[in-house]
Amino acid sequence: MKNKLKINFLSILITFVLIFIFNIFLNGMYLFGMPNKKDVYKVTISYPKVSEEVKEIYDKEGIEYAVSLTGYLRYSVFGKVETKEESLVTVTYYSSEKPPFTVFVNNDTVILNDKAHVLKKDNIFVNVIEGLFF
Repeated sequence: MKNKLKINFLSILITFVLIFIFNIFLNGMYLFGMPNKKDVYKVTISYPKVSEEVKEIYDKEGIEYAVSLTGYLRYSVFGKVETKEESLVTVTYYSSEKPPFTVFVNNDTVILNDKAHVLKKDNIFVNVIEGLFF
């Protein structure tokens, strides 16, 4: 009985791991270290191509939108950055728990902690930021 239980548990665990890996290859990897919505008290967004003004967001709804948008920053694990272009959008999250967290994004690349990653879905993050905040 114990052996059957171990085999069933092992097969469920292997299935879970395979589905997780397949999901990463299909949809891209999430950025790690993103702040929690509850801990963020301010977000600044700069998009010099559209406006020289740096948007500062303090209201709860705006902060929730800005933090939720990080879900579009899924990157390709095996994608290689061909050129390091200047970032179009810079978003900084100020959290009560952690130091400021800054993400630099252009149409097809996200730069986090001086590492550039190729976005799985191009332009979405920049377009949504422009539509919501500029």
